[in-house]
Amino acid sequence: MKHGSAAAMAGGSRRPRRLTPGSPHRVPGAAARPPVVIVADPDPTARAALAALLRDDDLLVIEAGNVHAIERASSSSHPDLAVVDADLPGASRLRSRALSRDVPVVVVTRTPGPFADAVSIALDAVGVLAKPVDEDDLRTIVWNLAVPR
Repeated sequence: MKHGSAAAMAGGSRRPRRLTPGSPHRVPGAAARPPVVIVADPDPTARAALAALLRDDDLLVIEAGNVHAIERASSSSHPDLAVVDADLPGASRLRSRALSRDVPVVVVTRTPGPFADAVSIALDAVGVLAKPVDEDDLRTIVWNLAVPR
């Protein structure tokens, strides 16, 4: 599992279009809309901090404190990316319950290691970021992966 830098996560087999923070992308034939990102963390303070950082880049952020909130958000908003804390109860079952396979997932964790890796594998995540999350790394990952399909 890839840990750490945005460059490591942006590499690999995926070749996302490169976007610049603050410039909403356009989908052919559709009105411009900012990328939709779900930020899921059981800790309200950590969730709010990640969400505020992404909102500063003009992204549409939906906060979720549990799996049920993610299910509601994904069914109504068609997210472009999910940032999920490994400690979120039920996180490893999100692919079967709430997030389609075409939604990239980034796992964040306070304790990188076997547990976070197992959650990341279960979610087919693009990578794992250690908390406290480096703001530039998170922004780079989001703007490279949050492209509507």
